[in-house]
Amino acid sequence: MLPQRSGSFLGKPDVSSKSLVMELVAVGLILAALLAIRLYALEADPPIGLSVSTDVYTDTPQYTLSAKQYVASGDINPYDDHRFVFFIKSSVTVMAIAIFKLFGVSMYSSNLVGLFFAFGAMFLFYLLVRKSSGPLAAVFYLIVIGLNYNLIFYGRLPFLEHAMTFFAFASVTVLAYWPGRVGYLAAGLLLAVGIFFGKVIGLVFLFPFACYLAYRFAFEQKQERLLKPGLFVAGFAAVTVFWLFFSYLPMREQVTGYLGEQALSLYGAPDGLKSFSGFIRKFVSFGEHSKLVQRMKPAGLLALVFLGMIFLRMLKVRSWKSGFDRFNGLHVFFAAMIVGFYGALMIWNYRPLRYQLVLIYPVCAAAAVILDRLWREWRSDPPERVPWAYLLLIYPLVLVPVYQFTQFWVEGGGERFHFSDYIMPTAMWAFLISMLIFILVSLYKRGLIPRIPLFGRAVVLILFVMILVKGVGDYQYWAERPSMSARDNSRDLGMLLSEGAVLSGPFAGELTLENDVGTVIHMFGVTEADPDLFKRFPITHLVLDQGNEDRARLDYPTVMDSATHILTYHIGVKKVRLFRIAGQTGNPTADAYRLSRFEQLQLEFTQESSGRRNELAVEFLQQYPDNISCYLLLAEAAEKDNVFPLAEAMYKKAVEFSPTNYNLNARLAKFCGDRLEESATRRYREQAVYYYEEAIKYAPTVTRLTESLNRIKDTKID
Repeated sequence: MLPQRSGSFLGKPDVSSKSLVMELVAVGLILAALLAIRLYALEADPPIGLSVSTDVYTDTPQYTLSAKQYVASGDINPYDDHRFVFFIKSSVTVMAIAIFKLFGVSMYSSNLVGLFFAFGAMFLFYLLVRKSSGPLAAVFYLIVIGLNYNLIFYGRLPFLEHAMTFFAFASVTVLAYWPGRVGYLAAGLLLAVGIFFGKVIGLVFLFPFACYLAYRFAFEQKQERLLKPGLFVAGFAAVTVFWLFFSYLPMREQVTGYLGEQALSLYGAPDGLKSFSGFIRKFVSFGEHSKLVQRMKPAGLLALVFLGMIFLRMLKVRSWKSGFDRFNGLHVFFAAMIVGFYGALMIWNYRPLRYQLVLIYPVCAAAAVILDRLWREWRSDPPERVPWAYLLLIYPLVLVPVYQFTQFWVEGGGERFHFSDYIMPTAMWAFLISMLIFILVSLYKRGLIPRIPLFGRAVVLILFVMILVKGVGDYQYWAERPSMSARDNSRDLGMLLSEGAVLSGPFAGELTLENDVGTVIHMFGVTEADPDLFKRFPITHLVLDQGNEDRARLDYPTVMDSATHILTYHIGVKKVRLFRIAGQTGNPTADAYRLSRFEQLQLEFTQESSGRRNELAVEFLQQYPDNISCYLLLAEAAEKDNVFPLAEAMYKKAVEFSPTNYNLNARLAKFCGDRLEESATRRYREQAVYYYEEAIKYAPTVTRLTESLNRIKDTKID
């Protein structure tokens, strides 16, 4: 069994019911606060800059699409599309069906699926930290991870990675709290569910689990060394066999093709394995471009201290005989998770932030353990010598932050940073710092540097305040300007197309969560384009960003040359265009598509025909008085015809439907700015300033808005 820790909130030897109540109240309040900040504006767009890719918009709705289709039609795969069996037969689909049935299909409900798994994973890891290190460390952990920017906002999205971590952490929690035979069997089942019905990258979990079980049966549970691990393996094998027959064998070609494409075909063989230089580059740069490390610097540095302490224990001969002293099996699990996932993910050419999220949990747990130990009184240890091999172990730990800090410093000064130019000086500085650390640790272990409790507690308070201020500040900045552009565009799109419309393209899932438009998942840019894609699936419309549009035109020139551009949406700050391709796809169902009233209206404006324009506009607005696209269409036409009062009214109606859409505010601001140049009146200046400020509020990274605002403010009026 794990060493028993105090039940007191402050980690003192007090097991009174009063201290337990204090702990439960404190933890309950913290969890309630953390849940509240995640539930606030749950249907909002992810923060601008959260991810360097579009995965927060394009990938997440794909994972709940099958559930949406099942709830809407009773058919989990209505278009007989087996290319994404991992999405269809996943634990996320099961959870999404339950939530959609309870709350209906919507962007809010879809994100609630991600929140359930991510928040559940965070709580399960809290239980592990408490079991391993006591109540105070567990409270530290909750606050450090609860305010982690990446996990707050990625944890509101239904990524498969959240399901993977939830079931993996449930597995190790069962092992820690219920170490009986049934517990081991259940733990094996749960881990396999996380891997095969979550994300297959979870196979990396086999390494920390192996380390944990090896430590446990070597030092903590020496009895039944064969039976309990056997039960764990049996549980894991049972789910694996079920997955083989349920998911893999029925769709072997699709599963193998998908895994091969994701691993190698799309992004090539991993650069981290091509050369020693490539390996070092991937090692030192991991988590840098994705902003994994940048957004948890204090926790990351504390985690390195934790790993350094574990490595020191590993070098002691007696550690392999009697255990790692004040560290236990769960501490070994935390360290092995960091090492295992860092090592497994760093080599690849494609390593998005969603893959790296799993590292946040052990890093924050390791940070909490160090904060707890700095706060508490430590017993005096007998003097000991630190072996020189320790220098070799801590050098890689130092090299990573030194390299990334150097890059931050160089680029912050306006210079270009190249790996080949800075790796040698970085390596030298890292060695000098490692040597200094080695000397200080050696002096401390010999009793030549006294431990000052007041200093340790001061460090804890400083770091804790830094984490609180940074976490609360970043969240508050977002909470003052949540944008609902994706939700509003999805609702708008549902008014525009006829029954039988089927949308595809990378943003199709996002734009159909708030309506009943059919969806076929497809990302353009795969290694080998499917020549029969549009013949097999009744796709009538495509919604594409510029990169996917370029690739679609390259792969399907006949379809795209005859495609009709209907309108342009802005999702966050990303511009996507809606095309109608029905009529030239070769699919009889798609080619029989009949234009909606809005599409007929848009065609009238495109052809500058006045035949049924007014009649169609009136009919559409009577049916859908709240929308974006029709009002924008009318506004642009009125502005072109110099009917400015009507144009202004129509722009304002569009903004009224989606007030947090930066593009709508910017278009209205530009309209007012143009009128200001003509009339130089105070009203237009005030309105232009107001709407530009609103646009900047929701899209502060779009620099042209600030330039336009400054130009308006400099305009002289009568």
